[in-house]
Amino acid sequence: MSKVDEKLITILSWPRGHASGNELDFRVWVKKQLPKYTEMAGNIVYDNGGQTLFSCHMDTVGDHLEIGVRKKLMYDSEMGLITLADDSPGTCLGADDGAGIWLMLEMIKAGVPGAYVFHIGEECGGVGSREMVVQHSQWLKNYDAAVAFDRPHFDEVISHQRGVRCASDKYCLALAAAVSLRYRPSDKGVFTDTANYRQLIPECVNLGVGYEMQHGRKECQDWWHLCALRDALLTVKWDKLPIERDPAKQDFQTDWFGSYAPKVVKPKVVKPKPPSSYDEVMMCQREDLEIMCEESPDVMAGYIVDMAADIAGLRAQIVAYKKLLGVRTA
Repeated sequence: MSKVDEKLITILSWPRGHASGNELDFRVWVKKQLPKYTEMAGNIVYDNGGQTLFSCHMDTVGDHLEIGVRKKLMYDSEMGLITLADDSPGTCLGADDGAGIWLMLEMIKAGVPGAYVFHIGEECGGVGSREMVVQHSQWLKNYDAAVAFDRPHFDEVISHQRGVRCASDKYCLALAAAVSLRYRPSDKGVFTDTANYRQLIPECVNLGVGYEMQHGRKECQDWWHLCALRDALLTVKWDKLPIERDPAKQDFQTDWFGSYAPKVVKPKVVKPKPPSSYDEVMMCQREDLEIMCEESPDVMAGYIVDMAADIAGLRAQIVAYKKLLGVRTA
């Protein structure tokens, strides 16, 4: 691991299950890395001016280990990949979102203007960002853009999350061009904290930071890509990027469900609903769902209601397909 930055090693080896003792200690460590900070709705915020809010989250899926326990990492110098060691404790590498934490600390060290928000509880439904909206909506409205570093893969600037537009194509194209590295706009986002800011901040995006197979022991982080992305982010003229989207307007993506949409019979034109939280729930382990039920029962209730509605819709589509195929239905 000698070729990997020591701060990233510290971040990835530190278990950070939401509200665990290790995560609480980790927050203390984060504060020590910052020249100054404030706490807003439980989140750690470093404000260095500028019109862009940068976002990451401190918690990971699982990893509720005894206080003081650290994970063991492996580094493949030929592939540039960081993984968990086979005999390491823990349920995941934690590059989701350790990579985002490291990038923001590097940007702060380089003096890039912006407000840097280290969120709590993203993996439990965006606990910290939801509270920011409740407690600090006027402060959030000061920013033109919110950029999260919390996405797998190597080349995406996410414009839509859960089928809802969060950023304009113009902003995403400009940011992709500024970062380069073959980045491109994508409307396939699921959820991260910036989605909760879309009704207050015009441009809310999420960038792929080079991790894969998140939320499990096979999770890996491309160290070479992370370094290249860091270097690119330091050159972006953030306050010069074009701001176009009106946060007061809702813009849903009608084809988010892909193959689930009927292909033969055109449906009636109706206002599409945001997609369910099925993907988010399925990415959580049982222990995380139990914690969410205890700490955020309203969030879990919303997930259940959304999924029930989606199941009802899918059943109706199955009936429609059977009718087209001439299959009798009960």
